[in-house]
Amino acid sequence: MKRLLFIAALLLGAAPAHAEVILTFGQSGGGNTITGTASATGTAWGGTDIPVTVTQISPNGPATPFNAFLDVSALSTGGASIVGPFIVQNFAGSFSINGLADNTGINYLSGTFNDGALTAEDAVQIVIVAPEVNFASDLILALGPPDALGFSFTNVTPPVSLVPCTATNPGCDTGQTIANFTASVAGNAAAAVPEPATLALFGAGLLGLGLARRRRHDRAA
Repeated sequence: MKRLLFIAALLLGAAPAHAEVILTFGQSGGGNTITGTASATGTAWGGTDIPVTVTQISPNGPATPFNAFLDVSALSTGGASIVGPFIVQNFAGSFSINGLADNTGINYLSGTFNDGALTAEDAVQIVIVAPEVNFASDLILALGPPDALGFSFTNVTPPVSLVPCTATNPGCDTGQTIANFTASVAGNAAAAVPEPATLALFGAGLLGLGLARRRRHDRAA
C-alpha cells in the first residue's frame, strides 16, 4: 500500500526533470490488442505479436519509423486500491519489442518490470508506470539502472470497473481487482532517469484519463 500511495503522489506532484527517452512506439492500425482478464487471483493483462510502429530509438538504432512486434504480459502482485480519485494496482511482468514475430529477429528492447497501473472508475484509459525495469537490447547500449517503462492503454472496453476476488491471495490482497477489458497500446522507455522524473514523464497520461472520464459522465447526463 505504501508503494501505491508513493506512486500516486509523485504522479500528481512530481516536477519535470531531464530524461532520456530511448524508444517510443504505438500499435499499427486500429483495434484492441491488449486483453485484461480478472480471476479469483487478481488480473492478468497482455498481448502477443502485436504489430507496432517504432517512432524513436536511440542511440545506434535504425532510421525511424519502422515496424516491429510487441509481446507483453503482466500479473497483479496486489489488489486494486482507491487513492483519491484514482484506482491503483501493482503488476509485474515482461515485454519485448522485436523485429520479427515470435521474438525471432532483432531485440530492439526487452525486459522485466514492476509497475503501478493507474486509472479511474468508468475511465477509458489506463496508465502503466514502471520505475523498476531491467532492460536488454541488441542495439541500445546505454542501459543501466535506473530505467523506466510506460504504457498507455486507450479505448479501454468496457470502461474500467472493479470486481471482487480472493482477499487472501497475494495478487489480490485488497479483495478487488481491475475487471476484464481490452485496449489499444502505446508506450515509451527511458534510461538513467531518477524515479520522480520517470513518474513525471509518464504521468502526463493521467490528464487524458481525467478528460476521458469526464466526457463519459457528460454524455450520460
